[in-house]
Amino acid sequence: MTMAWHDRSCLIIWIYSVFLIHDVKCATNQSRIVSKVKATGDCLDGSNNVMNDGDNWPSATGACDNNICFIVFSGKFIVQERCRPLEPTENPDTTNCQLVEDNSKSFPECCSKLECSERSPLTTLSPSVCLDLAATFACEFWRNETFGCQTGINDVFYNYTRDYCRKTCGHC
Repeated sequence: MTMAWHDRSCLIIWIYSVFLIHDVKCATNQSRIVSKVKATGDCLDGSNNVMNDGDNWPSATGACDNNICFIVFSGKFIVQERCRPLEPTENPDTTNCQLVEDNSKSFPECCSKLECSERSPLTTLSPSVCLDLAATFACEFWRNETFGCQTGINDVFYNYTRDYCRKTCGHC
């Protein structure tokens, strides 16, 4: 029996749509690494149990990953889903943020996530506090340049000493 070109095209489109529908079923909003490996025989889990089309299982007990058996006319495949590793450079705040994983949850909820604690609110200094905000060397330099932090010599320098060298210049 021979197939017409139209029949072959419909069959190819049907196989392709089955693959897409299967993939959509496994969709998640979390980043993960997905690869497809052709099985040499049946789809087998870690205990060598034969898995059916669409069955899910972890690679090992307690592992945070997922394998899916996918059977089509061209063969049997194992779709492997793994957590995307988070690089240390992806943590913008190492003081308040830590990588946390929860192996008690199933994939992909068990993958590492960046969790940040609430920061304590920034506090401002009281205007009555008498201290230098600039380095001691800088305040000494500007005190000498403005002849003891006097006004009228250079208003730009004076403003600097008034705001950043309050203690050194005696502005408090």
